[in-house]
Amino acid sequence: MHKTAKLLSSWMTSGGVVVPDILKGEELTSSIESKNKTSESYKESYDQLWLLIVEDSSTMATYFDFDNFNANDRVFKSAFDKIFILRRVEGKLYELKTDN
Repeated sequence: MHKTAKLLSSWMTSGGVVVPDILKGEELTSSIESKNKTSESYKESYDQLWLLIVEDSSTMATYFDFDNFNANDRVFKSAFDKIFILRRVEGKLYELKTDN
């Protein structure tokens, strides 16, 4: 008896995304402000809150112009004790300055 090998197929659709003002970095500030609103419930259970934002340039909707936005030079008003940006493709982790 001859067994027929199963053929495995792999496929994906191509896609696109519209990247609005996120390229200018303002979306980063907006994202932090949005997360600030949800932080209160966590403060009851934890001594410190850290926020990790992952930038994955293979998914354009998560990308922002980090260098031209000067995120390292800004101080972000935040309920979080620390805010980190992980630039996944570069393999770099940045800590943003916070005013909490």
